[in-house]
Amino acid sequence: MMERTFGDGIDNAGLVPASGAARTKPVADPSLDLPGLLETQRSTQEAEGRGEDLLSSDDYVQWLDAVWSRSLVEPGCERPALAIGLLLWPGFSTLALAALRETLLAASALGAGEMRLAILGDQPGLHAVAGDFTVVTPDTAYVHPAGFDAVLVLAGPHSWRQAPCPTMANYLRIVATSGVLIGAVGAGAFVLAEEGLLAGRRVCLDPADGAAFHAAFHGLTVMDDAHVLEDGGRVTMRGGLAILSWLMPFMAGRLGVEAAGKLAEVIGLNPWPAQADMAAGDASLQGEDDESDDEAASRRTGAEVHSERPLAMDDPRIARAVALIESRHGRDVSPSEMARAAGLSARQFSRLFRSTLGMTPKHFILEARLRRARVLLEQGALSISSIGEETGFADSAHFTTAFKARYGKPPRHFRPKR
Repeated sequence: MMERTFGDGIDNAGLVPASGAARTKPVADPSLDLPGLLETQRSTQEAEGRGEDLLSSDDYVQWLDAVWSRSLVEPGCERPALAIGLLLWPGFSTLALAALRETLLAASALGAGEMRLAILGDQPGLHAVAGDFTVVTPDTAYVHPAGFDAVLVLAGPHSWRQAPCPTMANYLRIVATSGVLIGAVGAGAFVLAEEGLLAGRRVCLDPADGAAFHAAFHGLTVMDDAHVLEDGGRVTMRGGLAILSWLMPFMAGRLGVEAAGKLAEVIGLNPWPAQADMAAGDASLQGEDDESDDEAASRRTGAEVHSERPLAMDDPRIARAVALIESRHGRDVSPSEMARAAGLSARQFSRLFRSTLGMTPKHFILEARLRRARVLLEQGALSISSIGEETGFADSAHFTTAFKARYGKPPRHFRPKR
C-alpha cells in the first residue's frame, strides 16, 4: 500500500485507492460502487460483531491493556506542539480532512513546531471510504489518549446510515475517561450521542442530518444556527470547512493568537474567526465563571450532564480500572478481575480504589451501569425492560429499585416526552 508524502513536520495517512495506485486527486470511478462498498463493510462488521460485542470480556481486557500501553510519542521523544487524533466514519468528508491537514502542515512550515495528525484505526487493512470515493488507510493504532490535544470523529452528510469501525465507540469511551477534548465533525455527533458523550449538552451538526438526529436523540438540543459549538468538554460542528472555525481558535489557545493570525494569512483565511469568536465566547460566559462546564450545561438544558470528567488518579492501576469500567459501561467487569490485573488481592485493590475515589469498585461499577441506563432512557429508543437487561440487571424490578435509589425517580420519569 503506497503512502503519499505531503511534507515534513506532520504525519499523514495515506490517501490511496484500494488498488494501491497513487492518485493526485479523488476520482469518481464508475466501477466503484460506494454504497455497495459501505454496505459490504457494514455486513462484514455485523457478521464479526460490533463494538464491545466484538470482544469477549477477557479479550476486551487484553485489548484495553494494549491501548493503554501504547504511546503516541516514543519514550524520550518530545511531545508535538499539537496532536489531533481522527476517527473516520465511512462516508466522511475529505474536504474537512484536507482543511485540517493542510492547516497543520502550514503551521509546521511557519515554525510552530511539530503538528501531529494521526488517523486512528484498530484493524489492519480496514480502510475508510470517503463520500467522494477516496480510500484512507489509518496510520496509527489506538494509543493512550493522553498524548492528544483532541480526538475527533470525522463524518460526512448521512454517515449515520453506515456502520463505523467496530471498536470506535470503545476507544471514544476510553478517551472520555482521560479528559481529552472529544469532538465530532458533521454526523460524527451521532456516535458521541449514542455513547452518552453528549448528554446534557447542546449539539451542532449539518442541517441535512438534523431531523434524523432529533428523531434518534430526543433529549438533546440541536442548535440549528451554529456552525461550531463547544459545550461541557465536547465540540460539535458542521462538516466541510466549518472545521476551520473550530481549529483556528483552538490553535490560538495553544500556539498564541499572533502565531494563529500569521497562519490565517498564509492559508488565506483573513479575516479569521478566532478573535471575534473568543470575544463572543467571553461575553456569553459572563455569570458562569464560577460554574464548571457540566454545571453550566445542566443549568441551560435542565438535564443532568453524565460527566466523564477525569478523576485525580495518581495510581496507574486505578486509572486503568476506571477506564475499563467506564468503557464497558460497567458491564462484564468485576472487582476481582480488576484486582487480578493490578497484581493485588481483592481486599488490597478495594482499599486502594476506595482511598482514591471514595467508593468501592462495586459501587463505581453500579454507578457506571446506572449512568448508561439514564442515557438510554433519555434517548427513548428502547423499552425500560430492554434497558434494564442491556445494563446488566436481572429483571425490571431490580433495575427500577436501583435506578430510583440513585436518581430519586423511577425510570419512566426520564423517558422523552413525544
